[in-house]
Amino acid sequence: MTKILQEKLLNSLNGADLLKLASDLIKINSENPPGNLAAVNDFIQFRLKSEGLNVEKLEPERGKVTQISKIGNPPYLILNGHTDTVPIGTRALWEFDPFSGKITEDRILGRGASDMKAGLAGILYSFLIASHYEDELENGIVLMAVPDEETGGRFGTRWVLDNTTLTKETSAALVAEPTEIDNIEIGQRGSIWGIFKSKGESAHGSLSPYVGKNAITNLFICLEKVKEITKIKAEIDSSLKRIVEDSKAKMQELIGVQGVSNAMDHISMNVGKIVGGTKVNMVPDSAEAEVDFRIPIGMTSHGVEELISKALRDFEGITFESQASHDPNNTSPDSKIARVVGAKIEELLDLTHTKTYQWASSDARYFRYKNVETVQYGPATLKGIHSYNESVKVSDVINATKVYLGVISEFAQPN
Repeated sequence: MTKILQEKLLNSLNGADLLKLASDLIKINSENPPGNLAAVNDFIQFRLKSEGLNVEKLEPERGKVTQISKIGNPPYLILNGHTDTVPIGTRALWEFDPFSGKITEDRILGRGASDMKAGLAGILYSFLIASHYEDELENGIVLMAVPDEETGGRFGTRWVLDNTTLTKETSAALVAEPTEIDNIEIGQRGSIWGIFKSKGESAHGSLSPYVGKNAITNLFICLEKVKEITKIKAEIDSSLKRIVEDSKAKMQELIGVQGVSNAMDHISMNVGKIVGGTKVNMVPDSAEAEVDFRIPIGMTSHGVEELISKALRDFEGITFESQASHDPNNTSPDSKIARVVGAKIEELLDLTHTKTYQWASSDARYFRYKNVETVQYGPATLKGIHSYNESVKVSDVINATKVYLGVISEFAQPN
């Protein structure tokens, strides 16, 4: 019966309609910040209601609207996607209108094409197709369109999972974040965002370094000391080593910078912002640095904070305050959702698939923290994501949607 349903779903796929849906979504400006998403929410709501589907709107904070639509009954497969994009940046650096949604012979162009309006279009289109066969679904499907992944997911995915019973009714989740068409992401690194604060003693600049205590200089020396923790290699469980090695190889292939794959099994550290001092001829008595640590699987945020605290012992007047943190997270490569997505890539696209960990993070972590088996899979051209001239391959949008339909058939009508 699963194969029969899959054939029906795939036969309902109209490539031109799907690409137009992706294009229409890209044409709607949903940069976040500022996060004005009313237009894109109205568009999605109209498409769902025009098919006779109910839409539940959750708005824990004004303007932060998650739209949820359900077909069938629990246990549900959740199809999750975000409606917001990062800002376009400097308009003059784009080679085309970032909100054109132009469909060329082989690409769709514009902000969000890969991250992730093509993926959003794919799951929305797949959900609409599946709704036509609701009477044949043994298990249900949920579409979840969230507003704030690009700013942390606090009022979107995280809020919904913390404040509803949805996870208790869910068997698995598929997040349509950008991967590659043959790659499934089954885990991601954790992070700590925090502030180092340095206190010194002011004096006339002409007397430095003999008089006064320079808060900026001390902070620089401290950060170099803290940086030594990035040399520590994570201890990976033997069952996960193959995934980590495949992830390192994929990272090296995609980015191409020598040594970059070390970030997959080591802590990484980025000093993103520094402020301090009052005037050039004054010894600064205060300074702050905002730092982003990323944590590999095999470590915890608590463990990394302990390493930071240990490094600070030799520095008088410097403290560290964690502003936000989350642990690395992963779904078993043998979970049903990982196995099914992999099988559909091979069956429907005739490709050999890989399973890897993500070097950044996404809303997938919130599902995993609730013990929901979750993977990420979506069409993407990684060049241009969070940068300029973003695009996505037409063929990848269509092929990813085929996989979504195949996965829906397996979960909605299990053998």
